[in-house]
Amino acid sequence: MRVPRILGLFALSLLIVLPAHAAERRVKLKVKGWQSAACVCATEDSLKAVKGVKTARGDLQKREVTVEYDDAAVQLFALEEAVRAAGYEPVEAAKK
Repeated sequence: MRVPRILGLFALSLLIVLPAHAAERRVKLKVKGWQSAACVCATEDSLKAVKGVKTARGDLQKREVTVEYDDAAVQLFALEEAVRAAGYEPVEAAKK
């Protein structure tokens, strides 16, 4: 029959056209151990290396880094691990 084939093609086209449900998130991570701009750069670079991170911007005076990421591709835990990999300690996170 043609009807089931047409429905199958329609369903397949929806899978191709509709993106997976993913939301861009923003989180501010307080960071312990920063002493200079080099510390901020190292943390930003470590975060940007995580697949799914779109931006990472550190603020030395506030001792925090703001990260925009795709929550379907990366979890908060991975961001905290990236901060640790740079040699610093994430203290707390505030999602936006």
